[in-house]
Amino acid sequence: MAKTLNALAKAGIVTSARGPAGGFALAIPATELTIAHVIECFDGPRAHTRCLLGTAPCDPRRPCAAHARWTEIVQVRAAAFSSTTVADLIAS
Repeated sequence: MAKTLNALAKAGIVTSARGPAGGFALAIPATELTIAHVIECFDGPRAHTRCLLGTAPCDPRRPCAAHARWTEIVQVRAAAFSSTTVADLIAS
């Protein structure tokens, strides 16, 4: 947990304070903090370059059989993470 919170603090997502009254708090309003922003702290933004089937490098010029559908799934997932905030999750 400490490593996770320190990574979030380093990314500017949370603030930390030491001492008996210390702790962690969001540095970004929950209504503005997207799940994508949090994920990128640990995973980084990545291009979809690996073939789902693992057969060879996969890109639009040399697509595998699953390329079009998998690209669509990756885009839907990214859109959901980018449009969902921490406040959205708390309200649910």
